[in-house]
Amino acid sequence: MVFTKEQTQTLIASDVERYFDREMEDRYREFLDEAYGTVKVAGYEYETSHALSTVDPVAYRCGFADWVSTELEETFYEIEGGYYLQADVDAFLEAGALA
Repeated sequence: MVFTKEQTQTLIASDVERYFDREMEDRYREFLDEAYGTVKVAGYEYETSHALSTVDPVAYRCGFADWVSTELEETFYEIEGGYYLQADVDAFLEAGALA
């Protein structure tokens, strides 16, 4: 199967988006587990992220959406209409490019 340039770009963007979604969800689960530890149910112990996503998936997804929104605000800078990773801006500033 041969793809056009536009189809290839769409496929790549889709893969990047799926990777980003998985990466962010892994980070959210890590956040929940570090912040709240484990929970006990009927003598069994579970990671908070697993328990919440299983017992109340709506609350889990709402919390995830709020967390992602906060993370993105803290991770990206808007400069002249463009969005840049905080780490890239910091590296740029440390290199003295704006001095």
